[in-house]
Amino acid sequence: MMKLIKTAPLAFFCALIAFPFAASGARAEHEAEPGRCALWIDVYTGEPVSFDAMIEDCLNAGVVYLGERHGLKRHHDLQRSIVEALAAKGGTVLLGIEQMELHNQPALDRFNKGEIDFDRLAAETEWGNRWSNYRDYRAIIEACRAAGGSVLALNARAEVVRSVARNGLAALDARDRAELPAEIDLGNKDHERLLGMMLPVHAFTQGEGLRRMYEAQVVRDEKMAEVLAAKLLKDTAAGGKTIAVVIGGAAHFAYGLGVPSRVGRRVPGLGERIIILSESGDLRLGERERMMARDTGITHEGLRFITRPVADYIHATERAK
Repeated sequence: MMKLIKTAPLAFFCALIAFPFAASGARAEHEAEPGRCALWIDVYTGEPVSFDAMIEDCLNAGVVYLGERHGLKRHHDLQRSIVEALAAKGGTVLLGIEQMELHNQPALDRFNKGEIDFDRLAAETEWGNRWSNYRDYRAIIEACRAAGGSVLALNARAEVVRSVARNGLAALDARDRAELPAEIDLGNKDHERLLGMMLPVHAFTQGEGLRRMYEAQVVRDEKMAEVLAAKLLKDTAAGGKTIAVVIGGAAHFAYGLGVPSRVGRRVPGLGERIIILSESGDLRLGERERMMARDTGITHEGLRFITRPVADYIHATERAK
């Protein structure tokens, strides 16, 4: 049986939930070697597709989700290219980012208006303490602003998510619970089953701990969905026409079960495209992640309960030697 998902990306995925302040211990060992084959794949047709054709199709959607492996430079380069290409086609881009928490939106609004630069934004929000590889997103958000778009902070406050991961959603005090959406849907059995296959890669996740980790992931998904949906509905009511691009970890978007389904619940009829960027052996865990990880894998047979593809498009790069 083929292992589809191995220890490194999943252990890192779990670390994001349990240790929100250390958002990216994993890193790309090197930039992708010159000459490695790379192509865009239309998952529905099973055929290669040009970058321009993919962009044209994405213009028909209200939101485009870009699933990354945090810390891979080529992923961030591709994200910038997609933002620039959509803007060049006449789209007004709303860039939603998992990598900043909602309470920092006032500073981000000042950045959007050109009142402060990236370095000042990072200093005012203490971004380096909240998301360790925040510098990787500089070119992306600056490209969005330069093209006349705006950047939206999506994430829940890290301390609240960490509390859920440790003690469960029901244990939150009233103040912390008030920061989260009133409706948090924990009833998507396919999503829970998928995460139940992923999360045990964490060496300390089992039993009730696994349930708490699942709740923490859903809390992030619901918060990001609520913030994005509210902004889209507000813009539509004001007569605006934007295309939202959302960047975040691939696990939040894969199969449409995380953020996309929860945005769709709030904005019925919203068109979407999901793009997943391949890891291709480039991710290397930091010492902390290696200590927390254990071997696991997900088989093709194990995923057959999911009835939709992992994404609309995949950018696949030849595996690192």
